[in-house]
Amino acid sequence: MGFLALLGGGALGSGLFYLADREDSPTLVYASLGVGALLPAAVGMAVCGVGTTSKVYDGRCFPTVGGAYIGALGVLPGALVGLLLGCSSGSSSTPSSGDGQTGLQGLDDCAVGAAVGAALGLTIGTLVGAYNGWRIFKRPKPGTLRASLL
Repeated sequence: MGFLALLGGGALGSGLFYLADREDSPTLVYASLGVGALLPAAVGMAVCGVGTTSKVYDGRCFPTVGGAYIGALGVLPGALVGLLLGCSSGSSSTPSSGDGQTGLQGLDDCAVGAAVGAALGLTIGTLVGAYNGWRIFKRPKPGTLRASLL
């Protein structure tokens, strides 16, 4: 459920950012950044919504949403690893022919690597953070047999 929230929110934010670039609209840029800022909250609430349906455990949503925001910081190491892998993939920024082009293909590869790494870091970090926020702060419901065994 959290993955679907992340996928839908990411698609909405990416679409708004694409439209903002195409239409040259700063309002759409701010809207896409707002979607990106609220994305971990949506994932945390989805994970909390699934967790509250448990018959055995009870929990709160605040630690789950907080864990999603902490996990979203995974975008930084993800972007760094993607940048390093994208730039070291054997592509160079020198022109391959003598036609006088600047040869910026290597920089494009670095940017794509950083974007892919950031997307993976955000996805994995947000989901893992929200799940761990739920797992750490869950507590057994009173009156269950499992609660007495744990």
